[in-house]
Amino acid sequence: MLINKYKPRKLNEIVGNKIALDRLKDFVSDFNNKKKKAVILYGGYGKTSSVYALANELNYEVVETNASDVRNKDNISDVINNSMKQRSLFKNGKIILIEEVDQFSGLKDRGGVTLLNSLIETSCFPIIMVADNPWDKKISNLRGKSELIEFKELTFYEIFMFLKKIKDKESFKVEDSVIKEIAIKNRGDIRGAINDLDVLRDGDLSLLSDRDKKEDIFHILKIIFQSKNVDKIFGVMDNINLEEFELWLDENLPLEYKGEELVNAYDMMSKADIFKGRIRRMQYWRFLVYVNTFLSVGVALSKKEVRNDFVRYKKSERILKLWRAKMSNSKRDSIAEKISKKTHTSKKKVLHEFTYFKIMLKNDKELCEEFGFDEEEIKWVLK
Repeated sequence: MLINKYKPRKLNEIVGNKIALDRLKDFVSDFNNKKKKAVILYGGYGKTSSVYALANELNYEVVETNASDVRNKDNISDVINNSMKQRSLFKNGKIILIEEVDQFSGLKDRGGVTLLNSLIETSCFPIIMVADNPWDKKISNLRGKSELIEFKELTFYEIFMFLKKIKDKESFKVEDSVIKEIAIKNRGDIRGAINDLDVLRDGDLSLLSDRDKKEDIFHILKIIFQSKNVDKIFGVMDNINLEEFELWLDENLPLEYKGEELVNAYDMMSKADIFKGRIRRMQYWRFLVYVNTFLSVGVALSKKEVRNDFVRYKKSERILKLWRAKMSNSKRDSIAEKISKKTHTSKKKVLHEFTYFKIMLKNDKELCEEFGFDEEEIKWVLK
């Protein structure tokens, strides 16, 4: 694949971000003379690729780990601390790379952050951390001990020129206008742009829609429901609102699938929901790929055969139903709030015993007024 063939091996092969790359190389090359023994890379694209390209250029070993994998003190000691105690056997040096360092969360991770802070001060090797949000309060101490290096978003022109270079080198039958379109659509994501060019290497423009980042939900549903081609389906959900898509998928599944197919499809959705729960509990966002796969490929392969019948997909009504339920319960909640204040008890307990309160109040308008109900609430209780 082009993404592997044109993977940068040296810093001068990285597209853009020359200032950030120069700072990164200066930090690693002159590490022993630096006051701060760590850097945090943030923003843009190509941060991890740049670290590996620099390591290859300097003949350094990269010890990579993820903050989500080494959340606590013991894990950090086992993985990172032990790596710092050993020289590289076959390389000139070593780089400690920690991905997603801003994914530390909660009390259980504080011991890990504290230990990492102390390791930075005593490290014999440069520590490079990658963060989506370097200003997160959880890593404020790490930020104070580190240099911050910002990677800028690549411009349309930078991506266009790099794709054109690949096209000319590979002799692809792709017009420059198409390359411009790819560069615009990927909005700074050079990796996605290269993958798009790989899809279009023979000039078949009809394939471009399969990787369009602005595909609407109707088109995505059609691809999932009416195809079993995994290569076509995989990645079709990139850059869409996952919560909204799930509602659409749930609403329209019974229109496309019946019987065992429907059971299998909902089983795939339930598995996706399990991984979403794990993401919420563990903040381990790499599980997101499983959520996307179950909702797209999993649902698509739940059918026995491909049908091309026309189906008019409809927007999910679940949110509307929830809103209606909330509105219908709003009077009950308001009444329970007023009862709880007058009876010096919790609203939760009043709601739990609300049936009995309603029986007590049903034929007593004066008591309703004593609780402070308005006219609408009195009518609701007395009806």
